Order: sequence, then C-alpha cells, then structure tokens
Amino acid sequence: MNTERPRVSETLGAANGRFQKLNAAINASLPTISTVIPGHDSRL
Repeated sequence: MNTERPRVSETLGAANGRFQKLNAAINASLPTISTVIPGHDSRL
C-alpha cells in the first residue's frame, strides 16, 4: 500500500493541475458567455 501512495498522489496532483487550468480558462471566458446569454448570472 505504501509503495502505491506516492503514485496516486502524483496522479491526483497532475489531475488537479489540469483541472485548475481548465477552471482558469472557464473563468476567463465567463464575461464573454455572460454577454452572449441574456440573463446569465456571472456570479454562478
């Protein structure tokens, strides 16, 4: 078990990094989306 834990941690770290990049891209595009969709709440 102990030998697999670092591998799982690295995998989760890599996935978290990709998620943060995706989240940043989504946040950057929110102002554009809010202007395209009438009544869109940008606070969501």
